[in-house]
Amino acid sequence: MAALKRSDNDQEVIDIPIQVGAFSLGDSPNDDVSDVVAERQRLEEIVGYAVAADSWGIDSFGLGEHHEPGFVAASPIAILAYIAAQTHRIRLATATTLLSVLDPIRVYEDFAVLDQLSGGRAELVVGRSGYSKPFELFGLDFEDRDELFVQHLDTLLRVLAQDGQRTRAQAEDASGLPYVTPRTLQSPLPVAIGIAGSPASAERAGAMGLPLVVAFIRGQVADLEHVVATYRAAGHEHGHDETLHVTVAVHFHAAATEEEAVATFPNYRRYFTPRPSDLGGATHLTREDFQDRRGLDGPLFIGTPDALTDKAVRLHERVGFDAFHAQVDWGGLPRDAVLRALRHLADDLAPALRALSSPAARRPGGDPVSDAIG
Repeated sequence: MAALKRSDNDQEVIDIPIQVGAFSLGDSPNDDVSDVVAERQRLEEIVGYAVAADSWGIDSFGLGEHHEPGFVAASPIAILAYIAAQTHRIRLATATTLLSVLDPIRVYEDFAVLDQLSGGRAELVVGRSGYSKPFELFGLDFEDRDELFVQHLDTLLRVLAQDGQRTRAQAEDASGLPYVTPRTLQSPLPVAIGIAGSPASAERAGAMGLPLVVAFIRGQVADLEHVVATYRAAGHEHGHDETLHVTVAVHFHAAATEEEAVATFPNYRRYFTPRPSDLGGATHLTREDFQDRRGLDGPLFIGTPDALTDKAVRLHERVGFDAFHAQVDWGGLPRDAVLRALRHLADDLAPALRALSSPAARRPGGDPVSDAIG
């Protein structure tokens, strides 16, 4: 339960602890596309990480959506529902749902069922995708990704806004849509915009007053500062200060020693290099790049627990994030190594981050969905 305190102008604000989450994109190092046994084993690993995260006090577990060879999480909602049946308190999120290629009403219906079955633990993060494969699979034009995202997001938010009406007729009149059932247990369902670091996308999220999840996997801390500042400036300009929320998502691995951390380079190179975005091309990661990114100003959180805790606290001092999400499994890391890293996240980083003050501590009252549809 968040504690209430008084601000300098004697208004009530909420003291919100930093949220710490783990997530997986479901990558699989197995190149044999016909090996369904390996795919099942990988899915079971991911579920095991979520169950462990729940038992160790991690706040949320997220799953990405990919439709390319080398990934097993094409349907995050199905995996999250399976995880919901085996967990008790951890929040369940996407990281992210590719809203540009999906029917937004079906997305809501799926998440309504997940939210009901999980006891109100579902969270939806939506994005566009920088890869052409999903658009090709669903018969869409990759060049239309932004227009499709805007259209689908508008529809999704109007479906969510039906929660605030007393009757179905009023809900249909207010949203301009047929009434959608079942409804989510949470009212409204938490919805955030996930971005890869584009200032323009951050500005859009801020102008709409929606929470932001930004992947910090390239560039320097100064670049992330610029993206977050752009988001907050747009939110302030449009009167959404009370609904702004920033989550920073990183590639993460905590190892017992520096030598063990450095030894993950082949796994990370295998994970990071061969999956080019259709927007930016392939990244050929060298060992020098790897070491530079592990530095205090770099985006890569691979190191010892003490070093990563210090780096995360320093990042919060500069960016002021509200949540920190760690991608814990990538590049075929052994299951035991992932579980040890996840335990370090829970036992070392999480307590240090939760002791910090979240910028989202604010006067109660702000509805991001109502604000977004204006």
